[in-house]
Amino acid sequence: DRTNKKNKTNYVFDGSDDFKKDDDINTFLIYSNKKLFGFISIFSPKKTEAELTAIIEPEHRKKGYFNKLLIEVVNELKRRNIHSILFVCDYKSIDGNPVVQALGSIYEYSEYLMSYAGDRDNRIVDNNKVKIIESDRSDKNRLKAIAMDVFQNSEEEASELVEENFKNIRRKLFSIIYDNHIVGMIGVYTEMDRKYVYGFCIDREYQGRGIGRQSLTAIVNICLEENRNQNISLEVHTDNKNALGLYRKVGFELVTEFKYYRKSIHTFQ
Repeated sequence: DRTNKKNKTNYVFDGSDDFKKDDDINTFLIYSNKKLFGFISIFSPKKTEAELTAIIEPEHRKKGYFNKLLIEVVNELKRRNIHSILFVCDYKSIDGNPVVQALGSIYEYSEYLMSYAGDRDNRIVDNNKVKIIESDRSDKNRLKAIAMDVFQNSEEEASELVEENFKNIRRKLFSIIYDNHIVGMIGVYTEMDRKYVYGFCIDREYQGRGIGRQSLTAIVNICLEENRNQNISLEVHTDNKNALGLYRKVGFELVTEFKYYRKSIHTFQ
């Protein structure tokens, strides 16, 4: 939090280690005189790539500490046979973006971080054909098929994505029901002091009927029923204009932009 305030960035460090096997290491820390001043965290929902988020406190930068951490991270990723790295950088990070570019990483895409800023008292779901209920394993095959179609996941990726929600107590996956059929899904992750909405998708056949807006409004209601004042966040690709428009209509506002830079693990010595 202190480093975020100094740099006006919005990184979130969460040590829950989602999608982690027992012998995996996802968090790498560096100390001086028993004081933590930097870390790199790994988030790897896919077997082929890992997202890396790193923070080094300003007074310790440009001294080689990031590279020391990165060497350990790369060794861990090689052990896990992960071939590709995505560095995550807040666009406001003065040092972060130049550092990952200097490593030879190639900019690939950006996502907006959005936070709910709408009405917290009078949110109406006005289509009684649309309901969301917490998913169970009997929904798995249908949800997997939707994820494969909408997100273009492989069958293995979609299966792991859905399965993780049943294993992780901090994640809840909801099935979107329209006219008594499962037509989509939406997840909520409890991340420190906020709820993070993810995995939101509607079967292509049912898009354009207002189901998305009703479902997102309903999930906001569920989050606010638990804690009326808590932060509710989500991320969206900057080029996904339809989703961006939908989120704004429901009451989400832009917070920052995260840039993603890719580098092959094999380019490290």
